[in-house]
Amino acid sequence: MDNEFKLEQLISQLGQVNDRIERLENVDYMTAMYKGYSAAGETVEEILDDIESLRDQADHLTVQLEALGERLD
Repeated sequence: MDNEFKLEQLISQLGQVNDRIERLENVDYMTAMYKGYSAAGETVEEILDDIESLRDQADHLTVQLEALGERLD
C-alpha cells in the first residue's frame, strides 16, 4: 500500500513538472521572445535555464517511477 501511495505521488509530481515546462515553453518563453522578458520578469536565458532544470527533474521522477513500477510488478 505504501508503494502505491508513493507511485501516485510521483505521478502527480511528474504531471506538475510537465505542466510547468509546458507553461514556460508556450507562454513565458514566447512572451520573453517578444518583449524581452516574461510576465514574471525573467529573461529568455533564465526561462531556458528553468526549462532545463525542470526537464532534469522530470527525468529523475521518471527513473523513480520506473524503479517503483518494477518493484510493484
